[in-house]
Amino acid sequence: MNSIDHLTEEQFYDLVISNPTDSSVEVQHLRDHLLRCPECAAELAFLRQPLADFRSSVTAWADHHSNNRSWTRTSHPSSFAMLSAWLLAAAALILVIALPFAAHRKPATIAYRHATYSDTKPSAASSATIGDEALLEEVNQTVSSSIPTPMQPLADPTGAAGNKIDSNSRN
Repeated sequence: MNSIDHLTEEQFYDLVISNPTDSSVEVQHLRDHLLRCPECAAELAFLRQPLADFRSSVTAWADHHSNNRSWTRTSHPSSFAMLSAWLLAAAALILVIALPFAAHRKPATIAYRHATYSDTKPSAASSATIGDEALLEEVNQTVSSSIPTPMQPLADPTGAAGNKIDSNSRN
């Protein structure tokens, strides 16, 4: 019985990635082995089959999409498309020019509306004024409240004894 050494996994990979026109001594030796060993030839065919299937599917996909896609524009755009493109560009230009003016006039418009609104609704303005005065009075009372005794040394960081802080000195 004649025992033949089979190709290693690395040698199979060398054959799979080798160029068919490669004439190096090692690749030629491996190809000669494939001619003598049907088991290694079957194994190499098994390894090459998924690559061949992938190649054919990619080629078929590319052929299909190249038939459906035009790489160069063969027709000129219609006059409607050109007109709509010019109108869109003109509208964008007008918007860019008018936007700063509109933003500049907006605060004056709000002040005018506020003045007009307060003139037409005196009861609402007076109630808002009363509400504002009540809020200010509450804040004033909170600020003017006496400082607790443990916190009084912190109220005057200069330590001036003549300036004693109490609720009557803040007004």
